[in-house]
Amino acid sequence: MNATHLVEWELCHLERLVSHMSTAAQFPATYWEARLSALTRLAVIANHRARIERLKKMLPHVESSAMAA
Repeated sequence: MNATHLVEWELCHLERLVSHMSTAAQFPATYWEARLSALTRLAVIANHRARIERLKKMLPHVESSAMAA
């Protein structure tokens, strides 16, 4: 699997998890930030970078949901 396919697979996985906030909130925001940082280093396609940025913007919401639970 090359880096582009790996990034695509990881992004699909993270997007599914983060969209289900109760599942994603089981992990601290720092966990998600680390995963996205690793993907940022591999991402070369503009679409991947945009999706990573969108997920990063959702992270504070994940942290807030975890605290509210």
